[in-house]
Amino acid sequence: MTRMDIPPSLELLVAANTIEKKVQALKLLKNDIIGHERRKAATIHQGIIQVLCQAIKASETSKDTRQSVRGAKVAGSARTINELTLEGQMRLQSIFITTSLAHAGNPFIAPLVAGNVVSHLQDALNLDYAHPKITLESLRALVTITSSLWDDPTDSYRELHNNVSNLIIHPGSLALESILRLLGADSESQPPDDQLILVLMLLRYVSIDCEQRQKIIVSAGILDFLAFKLASWIAGNQSLFHLNAPYLLSKFNHCPRRGVYSHLVRAIAAIIGKSKYRSARFMSCRDFLTVFPETPEICSSSDVRDRPSDELHDSESRVLWERFLPQVSSHTSRSDSYGTASFPPLASKPQQPTNLSSDAIAWLIHMARSTTGEERVSTMILLSTILNATRLNTQYERHLALLVIPLLVKMISDYKSSTPTVTSVRSCSDAVLALGLIVSDSETLQQAAVDADVIQHLCAHTKSAYEYPKQTPKAMWSPDRRSIIAEVRTFDDPRKLGPNGLTLQNAEMAILKARCMSTMSYLIAQSDKSRKIVIDHGYLTYVADCLSPHPISNDDSSLDTEPEKELMPCIAILAAMELVTALSRSISVLRTSLIDAKIAIPIFDLARNKNMEIKISAVNVLTNLVMHFSPMRDSLVRVGVQHLLIEYARSSNIELKKGALWAFKHLVLAIDSGKAIKWLEELGPGYLMSLLNGESSSQKSHLAIANVRGEKVDLLNEEPDMDVDGPLVPSEDEQDQESNSIFKSIEAEYGPPINYLPKLRPMKYAEHHQSARSRRDDIELQHHALDIVRNMTSEPTEHLPVIIDQILNLLGSPRFFEIVISKFKPRYSSTATSNTPTTSTAGKRPTLTTPGSSERHIPHVHDAPTYIDSTPYTHPDVIMSACYVIAHFANGRSTQRTLVLSQPHLLNLLSPHFLHPKVEIRKACLWFVHNSLWGDNNDDGKAVRQRASELRKAGLEERCRLLLGDPVMDIHETAKLVTDMFVKILGSPAAAVMRVWE
Repeated sequence: MTRMDIPPSLELLVAANTIEKKVQALKLLKNDIIGHERRKAATIHQGIIQVLCQAIKASETSKDTRQSVRGAKVAGSARTINELTLEGQMRLQSIFITTSLAHAGNPFIAPLVAGNVVSHLQDALNLDYAHPKITLESLRALVTITSSLWDDPTDSYRELHNNVSNLIIHPGSLALESILRLLGADSESQPPDDQLILVLMLLRYVSIDCEQRQKIIVSAGILDFLAFKLASWIAGNQSLFHLNAPYLLSKFNHCPRRGVYSHLVRAIAAIIGKSKYRSARFMSCRDFLTVFPETPEICSSSDVRDRPSDELHDSESRVLWERFLPQVSSHTSRSDSYGTASFPPLASKPQQPTNLSSDAIAWLIHMARSTTGEERVSTMILLSTILNATRLNTQYERHLALLVIPLLVKMISDYKSSTPTVTSVRSCSDAVLALGLIVSDSETLQQAAVDADVIQHLCAHTKSAYEYPKQTPKAMWSPDRRSIIAEVRTFDDPRKLGPNGLTLQNAEMAILKARCMSTMSYLIAQSDKSRKIVIDHGYLTYVADCLSPHPISNDDSSLDTEPEKELMPCIAILAAMELVTALSRSISVLRTSLIDAKIAIPIFDLARNKNMEIKISAVNVLTNLVMHFSPMRDSLVRVGVQHLLIEYARSSNIELKKGALWAFKHLVLAIDSGKAIKWLEELGPGYLMSLLNGESSSQKSHLAIANVRGEKVDLLNEEPDMDVDGPLVPSEDEQDQESNSIFKSIEAEYGPPINYLPKLRPMKYAEHHQSARSRRDDIELQHHALDIVRNMTSEPTEHLPVIIDQILNLLGSPRFFEIVISKFKPRYSSTATSNTPTTSTAGKRPTLTTPGSSERHIPHVHDAPTYIDSTPYTHPDVIMSACYVIAHFANGRSTQRTLVLSQPHLLNLLSPHFLHPKVEIRKACLWFVHNSLWGDNNDDGKAVRQRASELRKAGLEERCRLLLGDPVMDIHETAKLVTDMFVKILGSPAAAVMRVWE
């Protein structure tokens, strides 16, 4: 580093021996380094970080300042102190310099983090000691650091962002307490707009895409505060609510200004994330329900507010759906794909949906249509986040397809790739993200977006992102370049700059490219026509490029070099593999374009990547590439994909294990029997048996408590004893904490909470509780393990009996059948577990008489059967796989069919599942009976009649006749085939059936 790069003020700061001289030197240094990255680098090399840490830490305000700040707050003057002590001024100038260094980019933030500046900035947020100016500038510095780190998609800086965010947000952190106090301030001391905006921005950047920090923030009650802020903003700034003004404005008499809106909804969207629980939690907050009294269906309560019922339900004053949105007329065409049950054809005026907080959804759509710029983008982000997390997009398809999708496509098409700016690229990127979230899992919305030509725009934007020239940071000229080029960069030394990442422009382009690919994967998920459009645009060229990552080298760390020349961020690799997963669902694409793109080996290489996210995503792609119809299957087997999948099937990472087992069960489908048995031996028969037996046979009786209470809780996923987050009911061990006084004051101000806890509690348990997640994972593992055996025995070839014998020899015949049969058992005792079916709740037409009545009449063949209550039983996927396993084993030789039927309790336990609500289970049961009645030749007649008699005696013939009236054609035709086989083998049907037919 040359002498001319070191600012003279740095020497004055080092030589200063009094606080006053240090303040003057800090002011000079602040002015010297603004806009000069070379000087900033020089100050870091000279140890400025340690000086800043000491200055920020040392000036914990003096006793006089502390008393004056507290006195100002008591006097209600909103902390209007203008004078700072010398220590306070030194602290303030140090924070100014910290923010200036952070503005230079992530290489300058790395030494700040290494020097522990972030922790000292948190200390400066202490509202009891810090001056308002210091609090404000500390927030600004933290926002600058977190936002800059998040904006760079390279893996190293995303990891650094995660570390910094964990320092800021953790249980009991000072920053979290300060945020609570700022948001929960009483109405006469509301924080200024700039301070509130910084708080919201900090919440956004520390919570985005991190489930753990989102949980902490919600548990602290911050989401409730934000709901109150949004409700007050709506009451004060929206003319549509003026009819409600006498009540609403009396409650929200100090609302944030309009400029806060976009930051507020962004913070809410970041905290909600992908959680259905947090979405419902947000829309069920008391203050939000005050503005939108349409109570969420999943959190309904009779005491929504203490507001008078006539005011709450008055059609004159209430905000109705049709006040927000234009009428959506129905099309006369029969082929209209936008009509749904939620939005039937409309006559004179639209009907208001009765879904989850429909008024709030309508208002968000209205805001997206009536605003522009950042407000529109932010609204779209919140709307898409809530719809995606709650899966409400499938219930609002018509309005979204006609009012929101065209608007998003226009926002994407308005982006001019020829003259990109950071703001325009970011807006387009956010619109692409919102589009992907909205169309997820909705074929109607996907088709609406494709019809609006969005794929062409996404392809064009991806191409422009690839062709965008790589920019390098502009540095000041120096006569001695070699001293800089020799510099080694690191994340661990506060005297050295961090590695070069992407410039802001290139970072936004990389994010846009990744989001375009990710959204494209949603758009083509269910349509071969859409996949063909993507292929025709030559999109696989960009995908193949993303599948060949080039690691960045940190050896040459000069500010004048181009380190991002061959950088491929992790987010781009993951997005490319999402798109390949969607493309590989098409047989035609597999046989042509994907082979030409030669993506099989790069995917296999990525499956061995050290990054766990990339590894899991690559294994998910392999799940489609190793299917029996895939032409890439043989090439993957030659390079050893089976050994990799077997290794990952034993991984401690549950997501990797599930993906590997899923891919392995596809690999053994329609494969050579010798290879399949060999791979099964490599996987380990004992390990496979442990997966099959993952579910405990004894179930906790307390899981049935929720249904006894009438809460209709799915016993597989929910538990009613989970506490719901909230600031209104602090735990006993928090009674002595100072922050608890905030919660008490809020409860005193706004009253007790509504009774939404019984509905939110099971939702939180399903998402957060480890036992619920472990149980779901265990169910998936059992499902995949059963499917391995099912797929190995699925082909009715001459080798099938041999494969069955080998599997039984490897796994052990008695133990294997015992485990498979246990899947048909109810998990707890209930009246619904009897063989008598109960009335279907799925809208099926009841029969005239039931098999459990005193007069056992078989229903008429045209009567639809009633289905059992499947709640007491294990997951339908496990039952279905178990049914197909015994059906395939019954498809072997005659002795193997007899062996299956001889298993204790099999027929009695299987009998109720003939009337299971899931179609595939009923079909598998029928095929089990069909295969059991099959005879290999004329010499097998006696064994066939014996098996038929056993099936009739167990009541399975009667079950098959019940399915003659099944509304699903495939079911009742198969049932007809099976009942005809009974008649042919035994000569006559059951006596009860004969009486009905006579």
